[in-house]
Amino acid sequence: MADQSARRAWRTRLLGSIQGRLQLAAFSAVFLGFSFASSASIWLNYRNLIHQHHRHATRMSTLMMSCLAESAHEQGGLDQHDALMTPELAQPCLDEYSGSDFFFWIQNKNGSLFTAKSQVVDVPQALIQAADRVIGSQVSNGVDADHLKNEGYEAEVVNLGDEQFVVHQHEIAGMGSKVWTAENVTAAVMDDKNFFGLLVGVWGTILGLTALGVGLLVSRIVRPLLQLNSMADQVKADNLNRLRIELDDAPVELDQLAQAFNRVLDRLSDAWDHQRQFVDAVSHELRTPLTILSGYLKRALRRGDNLTDQQRKAIETAQEEAARITRMISDLLDLARSDNGRLAVSLDQICAMEVVQETSAVAQTSLSRRIKLGMPDQFKVCILANRDRLKQVLLNLLENAAKYSAPDSCITIELKLDGSMLLISVIDQGVGIPAEDLDKIFDRFYRSPNALDQQGSGLGLSVVQLLVEAMDGSIAVTSEVGAGTTFVLAFPTCVPIPLPVTE
Repeated sequence: MADQSARRAWRTRLLGSIQGRLQLAAFSAVFLGFSFASSASIWLNYRNLIHQHHRHATRMSTLMMSCLAESAHEQGGLDQHDALMTPELAQPCLDEYSGSDFFFWIQNKNGSLFTAKSQVVDVPQALIQAADRVIGSQVSNGVDADHLKNEGYEAEVVNLGDEQFVVHQHEIAGMGSKVWTAENVTAAVMDDKNFFGLLVGVWGTILGLTALGVGLLVSRIVRPLLQLNSMADQVKADNLNRLRIELDDAPVELDQLAQAFNRVLDRLSDAWDHQRQFVDAVSHELRTPLTILSGYLKRALRRGDNLTDQQRKAIETAQEEAARITRMISDLLDLARSDNGRLAVSLDQICAMEVVQETSAVAQTSLSRRIKLGMPDQFKVCILANRDRLKQVLLNLLENAAKYSAPDSCITIELKLDGSMLLISVIDQGVGIPAEDLDKIFDRFYRSPNALDQQGSGLGLSVVQLLVEAMDGSIAVTSEVGAGTTFVLAFPTCVPIPLPVTE
């Protein structure tokens, strides 16, 4: 399994990126080019070796033929059409031109053979038999000598043990006799093999250096792409108007891409600025009339002794909706201020237990829910936070807990120490959040699919996270569908500052 994962990771690294594909393509092209050039060089070298020995054998055969012609002339001029080559005619020429690495023998049409004397050179019988099998098999298949020459069979390589010979056959004009030549090319073939080994070594070294050069060159080529990707990854809402992509030594195409990307950033920055200005302006414009409306509704309820139950219920509903919209506008304003970098949260030393007790009392009245506090008696732990903002965070979490749990279920707030951190947990027994949605619930306007039947804007938890982090805290969540959800706020504790004593 690990091997498969490693192979998959290597395949992805090699083929899943432009750099890997460029390196593979360049290296493949170099490898194929070197392989073709080396193979062609080896083939041509071997071909030249055979041709060189063929020319030498042809020259020696011509001398042998001339020697035989002179010998026949001196001994009375045979009727060459009917005569056979005799030892008296052939022996002097065979002895003269045969040597340790170059053998001659003559074969009459009746099958008789003549070789040089053994005192001069000993022609291996195995070589004669092997040569006859190689070249004789070509002739026996109905191919004449001239055709063999035209087809490239004028020279054949015969292997005899560890030695190699280039064998030729020439027919004496007007006679049935043939002159065979065999040259020992073992040393030349060994030199060719040594050359091949040297070529492979040089080829491997050059290929390795080329692969290294290709890797460095491709890395340099794709460096602007990696730089573009890195800078694009840094783009955020708060730096749209500042961040611009500048590439060093980039090709024209990538430079044009970077400029186009910067133009997109300019348009996004303008659109984002307009959106923030719009949200800020609309939020301020709506907050004033809503505050006035909410005040009139509260006054109507206080002085409405003559209101019927239905009228009172309608005014209370209107007041709740006005409060809900006011909270939504406040959330939008907080988010807009955060985006503009103008969200300022002053931190003071506060007693966490007091804030939790006050918030719990307000929530029990407004939500008509039972809230249980879990903390030791006289839990005097201080944190640096903003009292009003911490209340806002806790009320938001309590409202969420009440919204997504049964009316008769209990909501619990627990306080405990974990080293130097104070943990404030808000625990409900509601519908829970699916595991795949836990990392999205703090996104703006996101709502879990199992909570769409409840009214909400999807901004509450975003504002909660924003405010908690503005107070140097953190928030985490755990949940189980059908069992409930727990939100945990973590704040660093601080040593209480004693109040000055007044006399």
